[in-house]
Amino acid sequence: MATESFQEEGGTTFSLSSAAFSPNAPVATLPSVDVAAAPKMYLESATSVTVSWTPPSMSACELERYELQLNDASGATISSVTIAEGKSTHTFDGREAGTKLTARVKAEARHPTGFVVEAADWSPLAPPLTV
Repeated sequence: MATESFQEEGGTTFSLSSAAFSPNAPVATLPSVDVAAAPKMYLESATSVTVSWTPPSMSACELERYELQLNDASGATISSVTIAEGKSTHTFDGREAGTKLTARVKAEARHPTGFVVEAADWSPLAPPLTV
């Protein structure tokens, strides 16, 4: 039986033991999820903003959900929501009039093997919109 040990950043040590382990085994590469384009923002009312985005291109993964953040002018997150696959818009209600807002989105997918694969980074920020 062969054992391979490695240390994760932060100090956690893992060991992998297997009778079939081979240090020369091929490395499996999971496909990546592209970073989404900057979302668009629309004023729905004096206190509501709708954010829409175009789903990123996918390879062998099935899109599972999005993380969507609404940010203030300084970039601080005001609200964060998880959006199910199949939706590409979300409305944030109850915003304070006169507030300058922006948003960003990140996709998460599931590979057929069951591994969760997320985009390497958040989308660029949407152009600012004042409510």
